[in-house]
Amino acid sequence: MTLVAAISCLDRLIVIGDREENSEYAGKRSIPKIYESVGEHWRMGIGSAGSGPLGDKAAKQIILAAKQDDNFPSRAIDLIEEELKKIYTKYIFPFNERKQSERGISLVIGIKEITSGLNLVYKTYEEIVKEDDWYACAGSGQDIAHYFLDNFYDDLSSGEEVERFMYFVAREAKLSVGGVGGQTEMLTLHDSGLVERTLLGQTMEAREIPPLQDCMAKFWKSQKG
Repeated sequence: MTLVAAISCLDRLIVIGDREENSEYAGKRSIPKIYESVGEHWRMGIGSAGSGPLGDKAAKQIILAAKQDDNFPSRAIDLIEEELKKIYTKYIFPFNERKQSERGISLVIGIKEITSGLNLVYKTYEEIVKEDDWYACAGSGQDIAHYFLDNFYDDLSSGEEVERFMYFVAREAKLSVGGVGGQTEMLTLHDSGLVERTLLGQTMEAREIPPLQDCMAKFWKSQKG
């Protein structure tokens, strides 16, 4: 239960996720769900939704394999599927349907090729990897994220605008979807090779972004004759 997303922008690639995790005893913890890796000619961010322990294990296995592969990221899809197959074969597929559901994971992966400036965005479906053109979302909040991105992504012209917009999207998901909560973490992979990790909502600018209900209420009030 979570929301993670990878979004390609003109001047950067963004991976975002909430930090709330439910413990096995119905408690809540704040943990990072975004993983980063830096190669000589590439940068990578991975967002994990679903089983926390298996998502953590899968992300770390992919990162380790990528660092050991001289052909990464040219063979990114094959490498990621190979590592996911190991995870699913050992920890998920041998068990019954209930256990498989409890242990399921979905990853969003963003890769920045430094030399070419190319952004690669992927989403995993069990051990299968699908490449997406501009953005990928996973977790219980993905429907809300898809709705806003499908309708407004083309109007966002810069990475800074996407960062502000995704703060708004993450906040709306937390207000509407169970299991999405805590702080919102963002990993930014810049064209220059710089990697930044920030917690959203800490700036005055972010706090001034109005909630959707306020925007709609203002609109409908303006329509009254």
